[in-house]
Amino acid sequence: MNEWEFTSAAAGWINEVLGRNPRLPFLTARCEQSSPHSLKHRDLTLLDRSQREVLTGEIKLPYGKDGGRRPARKDLRFTDADAAESPPEGENRIK
Repeated sequence: MNEWEFTSAAAGWINEVLGRNPRLPFLTARCEQSSPHSLKHRDLTLLDRSQREVLTGEIKLPYGKDGGRRPARKDLRFTDADAAESPPEGENRIK
């Protein structure tokens, strides 16, 4: 299974949960959405009930060529996929 297949399956699982739980704040999960400010695509995007993007993510499989080459880290570091550079060491970019 490659990243596209996994992301598509994950969006399906998320959408099943959202369909069974209408009280959740999300409307749907989508794959490979483009950003209006970038040529890049977001692997997974969650939309709220107003159809606004509220959560996006990049999927990397641990055994894939991209996912397995990074050294394991004890600290969790989040970055913005559309940003030109990573945040300083130890700083998260979640707001």
